[in-house]
Amino acid sequence: MSGTARSIPAALRKTAALHSGLDALVDGDVRLSYGELDIAVLDVARALLSMGVTPGDRVAIWAQNCWQWCVATLGVAAAGAVTVPINTRFRGREAAQLIGDSQPVALFTTTGFLGTDYPSLLRAVAPEHAGLTTIVMSGDVAPGDLSWSEFLSLGATVTEREAIARLEAIGPDDVSDIMYTSGTTGFPKGVVLTHGKNLQSLTALGAGLAMGPGDRNLIIAPLFAQFGLRGGVYIDLIVGAATIVEAVFDGERIIDLIERERITLLPGPPTILRALLSPLTDGRDISSLRVALTGSTVIPEELVTELIEKQVFAHVVQGWGLTEACGIVSFSSLSDTPSRIATSAGKVVDHLQVKVVDSDGVTVPTGSVGELLVRGSTVMNGYLGDPVHTARAIDADGWLHTGDLGSVDAEGYVQITGRTKDVVVVGGFNVYSAELEAAIRTHDAVREVAVVGMPDERLGEVVAAFVVAEPGEPLDTGALTTWCRSELANHKVPRAIVILDELPLNSSLKVDKPLLRERAARLRTVASEPAG
Repeated sequence: MSGTARSIPAALRKTAALHSGLDALVDGDVRLSYGELDIAVLDVARALLSMGVTPGDRVAIWAQNCWQWCVATLGVAAAGAVTVPINTRFRGREAAQLIGDSQPVALFTTTGFLGTDYPSLLRAVAPEHAGLTTIVMSGDVAPGDLSWSEFLSLGATVTEREAIARLEAIGPDDVSDIMYTSGTTGFPKGVVLTHGKNLQSLTALGAGLAMGPGDRNLIIAPLFAQFGLRGGVYIDLIVGAATIVEAVFDGERIIDLIERERITLLPGPPTILRALLSPLTDGRDISSLRVALTGSTVIPEELVTELIEKQVFAHVVQGWGLTEACGIVSFSSLSDTPSRIATSAGKVVDHLQVKVVDSDGVTVPTGSVGELLVRGSTVMNGYLGDPVHTARAIDADGWLHTGDLGSVDAEGYVQITGRTKDVVVVGGFNVYSAELEAAIRTHDAVREVAVVGMPDERLGEVVAAFVVAEPGEPLDTGALTTWCRSELANHKVPRAIVILDELPLNSSLKVDKPLLRERAARLRTVASEPAG
């Protein structure tokens, strides 16, 4: 549907011209048609232009899923600026680091959602950001900040024609968003992506899912992440689908939304899909559902089969991708069998190449396991302001080293078997060990720390931390857990802490994490145990 659109907001304008009356965005009682969304986005762009925002400027968004989030990011794009999403699970210090790295000229945020006041969290730990222009999209507004309506009123000094001229000047090579992803070296890195990369990647995915005008996409995944922003807002405006946003996952409420809004697409992890097989659906009409898209983890074959046999979905699609490749790299076909869907991540999209290499960088035989490398037009520009790690991620021949282990069979299907990167996946959220270890080491009483994954029936994995105290410093697990909860996003907080005299080392004199994982598998709660 994007056709020859040169940018994301240009694709929106084209869809609005063709399908002005179709629902574009739904959030509770708020319902915007494509015609209304087009106007709302231009209003945000006009306000940003009046503030002096110039092409290439960065604008951060730190808020829960809401209709204003969607309008704000599209307005930022229409102004030629760059969206920098911030994880809503971040605490003030984590957000301050990201803001310090990306240097946004403004921040869209909210107050009061689940008792959280994002701007206050930031100001409490980072007074250097106190002067950052802050637009409060909903909730109480502190002195000096702008409410949503006050912000929009600034646009009165800029004509719609001026805003459209700015929008039309945006090209496919201009940066659209910088999404931060953690790495093995500590602090998250900003992945720089363009309008053209998003349009190409999501046009391919939309075609593969047979999406079109009138589809209705329920976005439970956070908008600061791939599944929410690209698998929701961006892809929907390209194909003319409606984006229905929801801020909190609640099984009964999700069933209500599916029934009331006649949802046709549902992206999400298996935990969400499994809820549709629960007694919550008894007597409910969820027959509108057509496609489920999952890709955060391995999906059991029996779940795929049951979802299809019980006619919850006509199709279940499994995919694999990463932020550095603008989302999707491979995904299964609507015609694939349940067995194929459950055991593979589908075939690679046409605009990308994938090869599998061993630890020496040599291509392995078909079907053999190695690191998956990706090359093509939707690979990121690089990491923001970080040429060293960009060069490590993308080699001289343009291959992106994903850190994922897997294989490609003779028919071209990708299988994901593991990760070379040291990462714990907590309920679908990646927790990178080096980043978390660096954070915990800032505690005065911690000398050394190693974190690994610990099996968990509900979340798949949670974090276990093995800690060595500073000599002479008192350290107990309860106090350290309390400190972690005050400094870290909830999914990063260790669910088990073990205090050791020293960390075990392997023959290469590196921390023996396989041994620690074995010990973590036997843990269940926050505890302390003697070295041994």
